[in-house]
Amino acid sequence: MQREPGRRGTARRRQALESQLGRAINMGTRIVLLLLLGSLALAEAARGPPRIADKVIHRQSARLGRTIKLLCPVEGDPPPLTMWTKDGRMIHSGWMRFRVLQQGLKIKEVESEDAGTYICKATNGFGSMNVNYTLIVIEFYQENSLPFFLEVDQKEKSLVIEVCRLECISQLMEALLSLSFSRKFMKERDCQRD
Repeated sequence: MQREPGRRGTARRRQALESQLGRAINMGTRIVLLLLLGSLALAEAARGPPRIADKVIHRQSARLGRTIKLLCPVEGDPPPLTMWTKDGRMIHSGWMRFRVLQQGLKIKEVESEDAGTYICKATNGFGSMNVNYTLIVIEFYQENSLPFFLEVDQKEKSLVIEVCRLECISQLMEALLSLSFSRKFMKERDCQRD
């Protein structure tokens, strides 16, 4: 005796198909949810306090009357807010020649009083960090002028057979350093400011 497909058989097949489809949808939903949670976890792991994004030259020099820009190369997730100080005093909009920019501090028509210590403080919800600068203002400079010593350390003496270390700090962007001893040329190299 053969049964004809009736309402009961069709209903059972429909129920079985819906059950299989439900499991497939649940599995797909689970996969999508796992992928979503995984990407959220990765995104959360990338979040953190500000960090330095580029090399910083902590000692900067500017000629009197010129414009200089001190960079604050920091990044973070969320992006940090920055605040600048000079010698411990906060720089604000009342400082007419100073402009706090998104990536740094611009000082127009540099004056002697602008020399000092500048700090960029970058802060987000995960922490903060400082980028420090020392600004040297060059008050007298003539093109094609000969180099000169800003300060001479009289204590720096050494016996002929001893090794000594000499430090070159230039107020200019770059200087060529030549070292000679008793009129004999010893060494030549590029000396860059700190």
